[in-house]
Amino acid sequence: METQVFHEMAFNTRQTTFSHIEAIIQNDQEYLSQQDRVWDTAVLDATSRFATFLESFGRYKAAEQLFRRVFAGREALLGKEHLDTLMAMNELALSLQRQSKYNEAEPLYQENLALRQKVFGKEHLDTLTSMNDIDLLLLYQGNYPKAKPIFQETLTLRRKVLGKEHLDTLTSMNNLGLLLARQGKYDEAESFYEQTLALRQKVLGNEHPETLVSMNNLGGLRQRQGRFNQAELIFRQSLALREKVLGKEHPDTHTSKNNLGMALNAQGKYTEAEPIFRQTLTLREEVSGKEHPNTLTSMNNLALVLRRQSKYDEVEPIFQQALALRERVSGKEHPDTLTSMYNLAVMYQLQGKYDEAHSIFQENLALRERVLGREHPDTLMTMDKLATLETPKIWVICIVSWIDQGNQCPEGKNYHSRARICKEIDLKALNL
Repeated sequence: METQVFHEMAFNTRQTTFSHIEAIIQNDQEYLSQQDRVWDTAVLDATSRFATFLESFGRYKAAEQLFRRVFAGREALLGKEHLDTLMAMNELALSLQRQSKYNEAEPLYQENLALRQKVFGKEHLDTLTSMNDIDLLLLYQGNYPKAKPIFQETLTLRRKVLGKEHLDTLTSMNNLGLLLARQGKYDEAESFYEQTLALRQKVLGNEHPETLVSMNNLGGLRQRQGRFNQAELIFRQSLALREKVLGKEHPDTHTSKNNLGMALNAQGKYTEAEPIFRQTLTLREEVSGKEHPNTLTSMNNLALVLRRQSKYDEVEPIFQQALALRERVSGKEHPDTLTSMYNLAVMYQLQGKYDEAHSIFQENLALRERVLGREHPDTLMTMDKLATLETPKIWVICIVSWIDQGNQCPEGKNYHSRARICKEIDLKALNL
């Protein structure tokens, strides 16, 4: 079946087709099990292709089960160090990573890299692929300091072995841009994104899925830089192309739609953004499941646009649910979890629940300083919000300190500049 034809099917028809093909594979497995035979390579190859097909449409759990069968079958037939077995191991690790099962994926990646280095050597293409996969895992785990030197080494080796315009080299350039953007180093990230987009357009063309990934990433960076009009234009173009090339229900198309909603929301176009977020959330729940990171992003974004419209009764339970799910799926210190924590605290502040907001902001600041660093833009946002709540108390402490301790302001020094100048402002107002 051609992928383009499959994209054009109605959602219910697609689900029925998936179920039918899965039943055929399950029956084959049961038959072979009853005959006390190991799957042959032809069946394993077909199963691997179908698992990849399922993944391309967001059917991650079903794909994982098939990848497990392929890995077990190839290991039994070919041995653990065979090229096809290592490929199956890598595919299983990727499948786990896409579901945010990072703790399960990591040992598979590490073993795969060690075996490929042993069998093929450090500069072999498959070895470099394993290095890149570990890079991305560290990125998604939020382990930025550990990820950066591996990203840089992978890019250097790929440039040396493959050349500057090879697709794998461009993937490494894009990934390093992703890391820099997440670290808040926007100027450095912009250079990598623009170079990668230009090269992908040259090598692959304007409509290739990887070119569209670069376009989407550049739009996301423009959003982070506050260049919302530019971001909106890029996301509209990216969405139109992805709907044309991939179809309206593809996960990457959902990403472009979600990002367009973010750009509209940032410009105050709430009535345009809200239906986009609702539609994207519904599609992601159907295709990827309620606990997938992309679904949780859509949940968070819907809550943001509702909050901007002061629909607080609807917003609070969404933020609470998103935070609980992200803690369970990604862990308490993951950057996405910290974003959900921050958003819930802002919600409490807007509702006048200052004690709840203060407690969460304090915890969020400590975690963001540890995970992201003191100078990261997200850390500074939390610092600013905490200062807004702390400032009245700080001013009182500073007045007492000015009288009793020689003009010291110990409590204000760790917060935003508004808190650091509290003594000057407050004492002038009191004419002391």
